[in-house]
Amino acid sequence: MSRCDNRQRPLMVERAKAPYGIAPVSGHIDDHGSPEEAARAEVLEEVGMIVTQIRSHGGGWRDNACSRESGPRGVGHHWSIFFAQVANSVGTLELDEIVSIRWYEPDEVQRLARRTADSIALSLVEASS
Repeated sequence: MSRCDNRQRPLMVERAKAPYGIAPVSGHIDDHGSPEEAARAEVLEEVGMIVTQIRSHGGGWRDNACSRESGPRGVGHHWSIFFAQVANSVGTLELDEIVSIRWYEPDEVQRLARRTADSIALSLVEASS
């Protein structure tokens, strides 16, 4: 889930549990129904914001790690990415999941993405050594 302010900065959270790091609000569909319903519920649960408008921005399968048991396609997730508008500012944070929340500049997001890619590449090199 990505939400941008009027300067097109995405709202990102620092995660309090694995996988640690900085990311948009996210979560599993579980009992929420559709990916859109899950996105709305996760935004409310994690940062106390009520989604008023939402639009899909793509998605797809990624074979990334998950603490849950693997499914028919193995370990990974089917990602759905949304852009959202909300009716209120940040509400009560879900402190067992979120350390902090703030608007990030696009260049900061790019640096975080590069840092993640570099970390993954280093892990792959170390694993093959």
